[in-house]
Amino acid sequence: LKAITPDNELHEEFDDEIELLRTMWTTARLEKKEICPNYFPYRQPEEVQTVQTIVDLKEKNPDKFAHLMQVTRAYLDELTKLNFRDWIVGEDVTAWTVISNTLLGLIALPFALFGFITNILPFEFPAYLRRKIKDRHLHASFNLVGAIASFTIYYPLVFIIIWIASKSFIRALSFILLMFLTFFVFYGCKRGWPKLVAYWRYFKLSRAGATKNLENLKNEILNMVE
Repeated sequence: LKAITPDNELHEEFDDEIELLRTMWTTARLEKKEICPNYFPYRQPEEVQTVQTIVDLKEKNPDKFAHLMQVTRAYLDELTKLNFRDWIVGEDVTAWTVISNTLLGLIALPFALFGFITNILPFEFPAYLRRKIKDRHLHASFNLVGAIASFTIYYPLVFIIIWIASKSFIRALSFILLMFLTFFVFYGCKRGWPKLVAYWRYFKLSRAGATKNLENLKNEILNMVE
């Protein structure tokens, strides 16, 4: 956005609104083209085009732009009020959704705990580096570099320690394989458990009709996708 609007006027006044629209509209536009919205080579240029579309809208149709910003601000306020993220709004969250995901979470719990205990040091190292960097645009790069460096050093070191302690190459190798596999269970649960809590809350509130306004606002925003 800063690159497209060098004067920063739009960035300073509608930063939160355009950041949300960048995500929502880009996803909607890619889905219309039947392209996976999480595939970076397609998503990044589409995000630039989305922001440019919003910038152009401000110049060509100020009334529509003002209405879009007003609705988006109302949607953001409603998200904050109900403590939800945009991804869950409009999801078909049923009793089966929350119960089945809860059961899967409970089954995965012991494996996730083992993965957490054995992988916490290399996993947290990139986060430690990230906290030292103030520019959030560099965080993804440091996450990648830090993760590669930490896991590359950590796994051989643990393998050697287990091999020496157990005097068994097979046991050391089995332990490393278990560490590696349960790391993905831990990482999946780390992302999945907050979603599970959101599913339960959304299921409860949607049944009470408390999410209706939120869903209407999102639909109105998506209907204005250019």
